[in-house]
Amino acid sequence: MATNLWSDSKARNKVLTNAALTAVGGSLLGATAAIITRKPVKSWAFNTGANFGIFGLTFFSLRHSLMTIQREKNVPLDLKDGVTRDVDELYSSILAGAAAGGVFAAMTRGQSAMLSGATTFGLLCGVGQFAYTKVYRYRQQLILEARNTAPIDVEAEQTVVENKPIMERVIDYLTEVEWSPLKKLSNDEYREILKEKLVVLDTELADLDRMIAESEAKSREILGQNAA
Repeated sequence: MATNLWSDSKARNKVLTNAALTAVGGSLLGATAAIITRKPVKSWAFNTGANFGIFGLTFFSLRHSLMTIQREKNVPLDLKDGVTRDVDELYSSILAGAAAGGVFAAMTRGQSAMLSGATTFGLLCGVGQFAYTKVYRYRQQLILEARNTAPIDVEAEQTVVENKPIMERVIDYLTEVEWSPLKKLSNDEYREILKEKLVVLDTELADLDRMIAESEAKSREILGQNAA
């Protein structure tokens, strides 16, 4: 049985978060366009952000519902969601993009623009989903090659990734690509760094003890001279 999106807090929060990010992206795009064309920045940023937010909320809500329906079809066939995940996501993104794009175009430009809007947004969302899937699979392959391990459970691995906060997912990605200055340390590497820091700290403490001893010796010498 399909779950109600708005009664499922996890799914609801994910949809709302994605819609909010879409709205923010739209606002930034609108502000940039306003600056380039010398238009009122605030109004353009607000209007573009609102339009993107409405589209994002509609798109991600429909996409979630379509994904749920597709996953339910796997149950009678005794298939894991990971087996059909790529196709299901592509199919759901295209249909959700077409539906949301058609409605959005009809609202903003009239009913005559519904077909062109559905076609355009369906293609854009499909291409975007296809590109995301390719990049994600390539990233998985890099991880497998780096770890030199047997193939992992794709469904379980992606579920773990999706449950992580967005910033943590971004940081994880940045620590795994070659061009990033960030690096995820192993326990052994971390211990080696701590050892090096301890050596430096011991050296600095020894220098400090020596300086204190020299200072005390000079103080005693000065006091002795004054007493004499």
